[in-house]
Amino acid sequence: MAFMVKHMIGGQLKDLTGSLGEEKAEGEKSEAAAKGMTQEEFEEYQQQLAEEKIEREANFAQKKAERATVRSHIREKYRLPKASSITYQINTTSELDETQIQGANKDVELPSELAKMIAEDTQEEENKQSVLGQLKSLQDVDIDQLKDKAQATFVDLKETELHAHLNGSVSIETMDKLIARKPHLNIESSRTAIHGGQHRTLSECFKVFKVIHQLVDSEEDILMVAKSVIEEFAADGVKYLELRSTPREETKTGLSKRRYIETVLEAIHQCKQEEVDIDVRFLVAVDRRNGPEVAMETVKLAEDFMLSSDGLVVGLDLSGDPTVGHGKDLLPALQRARNCGLKLALHMSEVPSQKEESELLLDLPPDRIGHGTFLHPEAGGSDSLVDKICKLNIPLELCLTSNVKGQTVPSYDKHHFQYWYGRQHPCVLCTDDKGVFCTDLSQEYHLAASTFGLTQDAVWSLSQQAIQCSFAPESVKQKLEQRWAELRPHVLH
Repeated sequence: MAFMVKHMIGGQLKDLTGSLGEEKAEGEKSEAAAKGMTQEEFEEYQQQLAEEKIEREANFAQKKAERATVRSHIREKYRLPKASSITYQINTTSELDETQIQGANKDVELPSELAKMIAEDTQEEENKQSVLGQLKSLQDVDIDQLKDKAQATFVDLKETELHAHLNGSVSIETMDKLIARKPHLNIESSRTAIHGGQHRTLSECFKVFKVIHQLVDSEEDILMVAKSVIEEFAADGVKYLELRSTPREETKTGLSKRRYIETVLEAIHQCKQEEVDIDVRFLVAVDRRNGPEVAMETVKLAEDFMLSSDGLVVGLDLSGDPTVGHGKDLLPALQRARNCGLKLALHMSEVPSQKEESELLLDLPPDRIGHGTFLHPEAGGSDSLVDKICKLNIPLELCLTSNVKGQTVPSYDKHHFQYWYGRQHPCVLCTDDKGVFCTDLSQEYHLAASTFGLTQDAVWSLSQQAIQCSFAPESVKQKLEQRWAELRPHVLH
């Protein structure tokens, strides 16, 4: 644990023990650079964390005040002296306690609820003064995340990733390589990712993707990016991956939509030849912003590759800015995709007030739903939507970090995972855009486990359930199921 703390927070402990003579301005600039942020972004990040710290301390003070009031009532009830320095212990027979009870002029049992309160308050004070308590107040350390990772017991969990956008999954390290290739674009890596503690609106998130597209505009870029993303998922323990991406044309580099897809498939082939331990499939994505004509062209392209890619192209994704266009205009293209045998993974109800569109898309129906943030009535959806989804047993691809950082849900504990999982509906944890949102699939499982109190068995079942939700051929599903069954006794203890 000490090693993990030292290497995960580096020089942050200096703030507790020394280095106070360094100039603040220079220190802040170096810290911002170390985090891959501009100075303006770093200051915004610090301000947000400072506000969170003030809120935590206010909550702590309020809790103490409430406890003090209750203790006062208990002391009056038991006629105990008002001596704040006295420590009460359950079932004690010490001379001090005997003296205090005698002083109450009545034979009473020492109140256990008062003893428990004082013990809890003492522990909270000790925690606040401890090293971990001081680390908690550091503005640039997410100690909760550190504790979650340190205490996680399913580090060997094998995973299935079903909702991963190629360009959004590019890591900071790969982005730095792309930026180095194209210095004339004058792009900083901080503009391609949303770091810990930062949040963006959904529209701001889509602006991030525009920046990434400037960096990934040639066959060479796509090949490097796709291989890196696949290797990173494999390193995280993912054994089956479905990547998705919208084919793009780039006239300045001569890139065509067909070559775009071919290059992604070439990256998959190369990773297989290099024996990267992961099975990868591809979903061709329709960007709803491009309208119905382009959608139909994309479906025809996806159909061609479904027939010629030896099973690598397995489905069609509908994505893009949900505030642009309407799903009804895309129904002919989506219906054609379904009729020709492509599986459908449709982003639905990412934003409020899309009930009508969601009803139309469910009539297709899709094979999986992406996000589905506002489908249930508590979020502005409807019982009819929920009933239809449950009746058809359509799995949901749920992306915790993406939704929190993109501000479509207020916090992890308010995520709609709890709604659907509580109904025993098929749910698949996914990253969405691991590069943009600075996460990985293991982190998403850790977040779900710690936030919703999932047991090891529950987490394992969640991971295994994703296999049957995939678009993989049945033969591949059977092999994955067998692999999970063989690994289970070695992972769960």
